[in-house]
Amino acid sequence: MANPTDSAGNVAIDFQWGNMPLQPDDVRVTSPSTTTTVGGDQNVGWTYVSTTPSAKLAENAISVTLNGLPYVVAPDNHVIAYENWDSYPGTDGQIGIEPAAPAWSPITYAAGTEVRTDGTSTVTVPSVVGKGYQDSVEALTLAGLDVTVGTARTTGATAANHDTVYSQSIAGGASNIHQGDAITIVLYKFHDATSNPSGNLNG
Repeated sequence: MANPTDSAGNVAIDFQWGNMPLQPDDVRVTSPSTTTTVGGDQNVGWTYVSTTPSAKLAENAISVTLNGLPYVVAPDNHVIAYENWDSYPGTDGQIGIEPAAPAWSPITYAAGTEVRTDGTSTVTVPSVVGKGYQDSVEALTLAGLDVTVGTARTTGATAANHDTVYSQSIAGGASNIHQGDAITIVLYKFHDATSNPSGNLNG
């Protein structure tokens, strides 16, 4: 691919690629060799001119030796220039590319399907009946549900099941429930009447 050039014949590289961008393949050669030009008289050391073109960009991994040890490295930014990634060395505007919208087709849903536009995902509700309060809230919250605690249940409450979950408003294993949906859990609350003469059931 021949890239656009400036008035001096150099490949035009957009400023978005930095002050010292990698040169494309346009003027690179497969087997570089040095050309020396001698001009002037007497002390021609002042007028020696040597030029060495750059080698072609690497398409595959590059083998290098560093401190006597061989390494194989990826071509890295060579690929950017070689494949004209993101319109390198120009921009989409410079080379006249008009982005085209991909083909599309309308989304259809089965009859009775709930269509939500808030972007939430569906989750499977964990079963927390019989589990402790802290573990239950953590499990339901991690599932993405909004947890509230309902009125405590004293019937059937014992010292052993105190503060465990008696019921949950959405059954464990239920699917097609969305993140952010509310779920209420009811806890057993046991109170020994001999140690709580006021009958206060809170706490």
